[in-house]
Amino acid sequence: MTLSLIRTAPSAMSLVKAIAETRGYSADDLRGRSKLASISRLRKRAYLALEEQKGWSQSQIGRLFRRDRSQVCRGSFLPDVSVHLKRLQRLTLNTSKNWKRRCAGYRV
Repeated sequence: MTLSLIRTAPSAMSLVKAIAETRGYSADDLRGRSKLASISRLRKRAYLALEEQKGWSQSQIGRLFRRDRSQVCRGSFLPDVSVHLKRLQRLTLNTSKNWKRRCAGYRV
């Protein structure tokens, strides 16, 4: 997504269209219920762009996308959180395996 698309978008709907067209989708695809990863990522980009560029609240964004405010809230922060959770799970699993291996000869 390029910033020039966001800057030239006069309305919220045209902003959503511009974001969708970067990957060959329509605005209705983003507003629909599809759970395809590529559409979900674009939808989340649109959520963030509307918040940052237009100053819209999560309730307003939810009305535009026919969703509840809580879904917009979750979608806005999900990518960063999921990356950190996966990393934390990986670190936790590695630590517990090492700990069990180190303590295997001891009785607790």
